[in-house]
Amino acid sequence: MSFGKIGYNNLQALFAMGLVLAVSGYAVQSKRLFGFTLLGASMALCFYVFPAALYILPIPILLLLIYLPPFSKQNLNYWAMVMIPLWICIFPLFLQLDYWQTKLGGTIFNTPSLVESIQNLTIHFASNIIFAFYSFLYIPEQSHFVFSSYVDPLTAMIILIGLAALLSHFLRQKFITFWIISFAII
Repeated sequence: MSFGKIGYNNLQALFAMGLVLAVSGYAVQSKRLFGFTLLGASMALCFYVFPAALYILPIPILLLLIYLPPFSKQNLNYWAMVMIPLWICIFPLFLQLDYWQTKLGGTIFNTPSLVESIQNLTIHFASNIIFAFYSFLYIPEQSHFVFSSYVDPLTAMIILIGLAALLSHFLRQKFITFWIISFAII
């Protein structure tokens, strides 16, 4: 929903992100090589739309690590079927230096002060992770997003109760572990 609120080209990114998540679930559930091939191709699509779609790329990797770790021959085949189409589709981008320079705008490398020291980088990431757990309640600085909060107070209370319930089952159930780590990554 927040992608739809701010417009620009983010709806393309939202489509790519939704596609990656749907195909990830399909691949892990069906365990068919075709599903993993589709996953690699859909992950490659993220490189060809608005840069926000790149944020989703760690999530299918995390899903595969939790549900199909690459320790058996069959699981290695699944991983290969993800990586082969992904690398085939993004290989032409490695030959285009301008492509990568345009993507730097949305990363930490666009802000030289962040990468000057480990302390600056640590403070930046720690504050963003802490802020992520209450950003739906209040946004302390106005930007082109929304000033005040992302959701109404009732939904915010339900989110807090839900997060507490999820954290009580962390590491005991695979999906909850996946969900909480994904939330922290995004």
